[in-house]
Amino acid sequence: MLEYFRSLEVERNLAIGLGNCESPQEAVQIVISAVEDVCSFEGLAFVILSPLGDLIQHRGPKGEDAHWIIQNALNTPRVELKEVYFYQPFGDILGGRGFLAVIFADRPTSLETAFLQFSCLLLSQNLRRLETTHKLSTAKKDKELLLRELKHRNKNSLQMLYNLLPTLIPPLPSLHGDVRYDITQRIAALMSLYDMVDMGKDKNAPLISRYFSTLVENIRIMTTNGIGTLILDMDVEETKKIAQERAHSIAMILHELVANSIKHSSTGPLTLRIVLTIQEGDLVLEYRDTRDGKDTIEVAAEDSQEYGSSGSGLSIISDLLNRSRGIRTDRDTSWGYFRARFPL
Repeated sequence: MLEYFRSLEVERNLAIGLGNCESPQEAVQIVISAVEDVCSFEGLAFVILSPLGDLIQHRGPKGEDAHWIIQNALNTPRVELKEVYFYQPFGDILGGRGFLAVIFADRPTSLETAFLQFSCLLLSQNLRRLETTHKLSTAKKDKELLLRELKHRNKNSLQMLYNLLPTLIPPLPSLHGDVRYDITQRIAALMSLYDMVDMGKDKNAPLISRYFSTLVENIRIMTTNGIGTLILDMDVEETKKIAQERAHSIAMILHELVANSIKHSSTGPLTLRIVLTIQEGDLVLEYRDTRDGKDTIEVAAEDSQEYGSSGSGLSIISDLLNRSRGIRTDRDTSWGYFRARFPL
């Protein structure tokens, strides 16, 4: 009975250890240590044929003989050894195939056999997990590389347009000088925004006050000049920082809110207000837009029933909130007022 409970304890530790391992080599070492705790054997051999790399491990004075059992089992005709042994193939295409052979001095007990079978099952599952994790990690790196290349090319295109602008827009009597200046400023602001959301450029957590002051200024230059007023009210300590990915998500939420306000701004000049405060350790974001002193919700009701309807913009904001662990705290589903809080 004591051996049974001891075996259960080893199985529990084995499952935990395999769940935390990061390579097939480490997984096999964990299984071998567990087998040594439960079984009295004279030889043990593992053969792993994995996409992450093949592996052969021996233990005990008859470890080479145990390896020979595996080699013999994979070939025909099969030759039986005189020793009493356990042989178990396991695994599949995903994660790779594995083989375990254990030589005993006497016939293995049912407890030892059950433990070896359980160990092979756990190892097979974790080999699949390791390969899946490796594929996901590789795919993520490839995606990040492609995104960085896309950002780099977009910014290069903007820089080229900025440099060629005097040639593309020659001096004309009918073209006011402020128009050309406004276009160049908007392109420069867009390039600055590209720098801010380039996550690979700086891994440090940015200062909230500096990050959002720069962000709002760029959005103001790029989108609201000549259309309306964009105001930022911020009550945040200068030393407060925010995680970079969360800052980028909030930046994209703000850009989406401003873009949709502008999209529906045909009834009059806009006044857009962004308020950032710290409340109970969270960053609270409030956004409101008005036209001619009236809330856009009221204006929308007069102009069109479609303004506050749920669409792709709200879906994008919802996804960004989930990614940044933000929670929307206002009860309205329109663009006129938005309030959310984000952990710091």
